[in-house]
Amino acid sequence: MTVPDAVSNLFVESLKLSAKQRTVLDVIHEHPRGITAARIATIMGTTVNTLRGHLDELLAQEAIRAEAPNVGSRGRPALVYYSRVPDNRAIALEYITLVRVFAQYLLETTDDPRAVAYDIGRTWAREISTEPCDESELLVRLAQMGFDPVPVEEPHNLADTQLAAPPVEQSNVQHSEAPGTAEAAEVAEASDGTATSCPDHAGRPIIELRSCPFLHPDKDTPATVCDIHMGMLAARKGPDGRGFTLTPHHGDVLCHVTVINEHVTATDIGDSPPYGDKTQ
Repeated sequence: MTVPDAVSNLFVESLKLSAKQRTVLDVIHEHPRGITAARIATIMGTTVNTLRGHLDELLAQEAIRAEAPNVGSRGRPALVYYSRVPDNRAIALEYITLVRVFAQYLLETTDDPRAVAYDIGRTWAREISTEPCDESELLVRLAQMGFDPVPVEEPHNLADTQLAAPPVEQSNVQHSEAPGTAEAAEVAEASDGTATSCPDHAGRPIIELRSCPFLHPDKDTPATVCDIHMGMLAARKGPDGRGFTLTPHHGDVLCHVTVINEHVTATDIGDSPPYGDKTQ
């Protein structure tokens, strides 16, 4: 049975290409309607004979395909080459849009969208790995996913360990504690009388996330997207048994991954089915 190729196998990072082969591939990629070897040679300032070996290697690695145009004329028409490597930005925007649609669907169709999103995140984490994950491994994983994580330096005093909570009236997207942990939060009153949500179980922020692979450059992101990410982090635990959580961005403060001061038990890392009884 013939099945489509996984797109992840077609990213340039998955291919073993020389510098010259990469250049040839770039030229073909810039011509989505196809390009002949003669035209590639002209653009690169080389000959078709010199180019042929690079094209053969790209074909062997299935990075490109070659088709004979149906021109209806006599003689053997020149092959037209097409890139099979996806456009990273285009595919990322499509995936981001799909995630936004899922997140918005949860908001509109479930009684407790945050809890469902949180459980989806836990299931996502289990699909990635069930092994303990220390801070350095988590940093690498987040970097690979596009979060641009930066370690947070150890503070010199306890007062510096808590991130400022977002004032309720200043946030158009309300981020509360993870589902099932509402009792761990308390409402504090700031000096100006503003109510702020302050989780009392959160420990030291360890990683600042300076970008997000789930944010659309031009559209708002539903808060349930953060809940999915929070669930994913909550299902990962360090070798010492402590877990992680997410503090979503607010105001000028970026998203942070925080170590939970409490030890995480087996039932805390996502042993329940992804939706449980929350969608009943």
